[in-house]
Amino acid sequence: MKIMAITTTRADYGIMSGLLRELQDSTKLDLKLVVSGTHISKKFGTTINEIINDGIEVAHVLDFALENETEAGLCASTGGFLRDFGELLCKEKPDLIMVLGDRFEIIAPVTCAVIKRIPIAHIHGGEVTLGAIDNKIRDAITQMADIHFVATARAAKRVNTIKPNDEDVYHVGSLSVDKLSCMRLLNRSELAKHYGWDVNCKIAIITYHPESMSSTSPLEQVEELIKVLDEYPELFMVITLSNADVGGGEISRTLNEFALERKNVAAYASLGQLAYLSCLANFDLVIGNSSSAIIEAPIFGLPTVNIGSRQSGREMAPNIINVDCKYESIKAGVEDALSRPKSSKHNIHDLPYGKLGATANILAVLEQFSSEQVRSV
Repeated sequence: MKIMAITTTRADYGIMSGLLRELQDSTKLDLKLVVSGTHISKKFGTTINEIINDGIEVAHVLDFALENETEAGLCASTGGFLRDFGELLCKEKPDLIMVLGDRFEIIAPVTCAVIKRIPIAHIHGGEVTLGAIDNKIRDAITQMADIHFVATARAAKRVNTIKPNDEDVYHVGSLSVDKLSCMRLLNRSELAKHYGWDVNCKIAIITYHPESMSSTSPLEQVEELIKVLDEYPELFMVITLSNADVGGGEISRTLNEFALERKNVAAYASLGQLAYLSCLANFDLVIGNSSSAIIEAPIFGLPTVNIGSRQSGREMAPNIINVDCKYESIKAGVEDALSRPKSSKHNIHDLPYGKLGATANILAVLEQFSSEQVRSV
């Protein structure tokens, strides 16, 4: 059976990489990986190189013109992706397409697959993030998908509510947790040597994306965060810049300027999954509103200051401190996080996203289908 998987960002690839490797090695499945989105943009770190270095074969690279992160610009980019992916589907004729998550650009290949009547497998559906347009995108993909691989029992129930007649809903667990259980991460000294960081103090990893459902502008949002960060010169800060959401470029430019003016701050378009996850394993706190702070950081017992409503609605672990996107609230959250000792690793099974075995579970489900069977789901 020919499976066409699509990756468009550092985030979805980081989660799917282990599964893609297993799909590539399967004798029953023929993987065709399509790479697009920010992966091919120098501005976002040209993260297609990470995929290639991981030994995962890239079947197709589709352009995704990201001239700017305005609403009009992202609509134009998605429209071009829709056109190009439609042409690719007509050429390749896969039996199934596979996507992960909730990024706006994923709507393009999913729409093409619906029009072409090609079944869709969706990973990480059923979750809730009320502060971002991702929530609507995710639910729309769930509505269009045919096979659902969800990370939590609550997410499975929600998918069943959205599509009560779908039988192929599988609570497989989190691919992220799966991957972390077998990765050899860098230690603090190795990170310091490679990047030249000062590790003889407390260190924070910071990622802030636009709160895209907020009436507050992205610039106002990030300025509230920067006012707080500027009060901690004794804290070393590693910033990973924003994604390609509306206003993401403005946030990244502002954070870059903040980093350039301070010796205790370093900013990167992308660290790559090994370095980023190693930061979670070794640093003292997380600040921002990334989903990785909700799903992966709790595995390491890392105190997490989750800002604003972008992740509102997600299932949360005890280490997460939820704060409003206001100076006073963020400052209180950071003080709280700094006062907490970093706990030892949690028992994975006690965490909301702690079910292991997602990679093997997804692979087993896909390998049970023939080309003819998957067309009838």
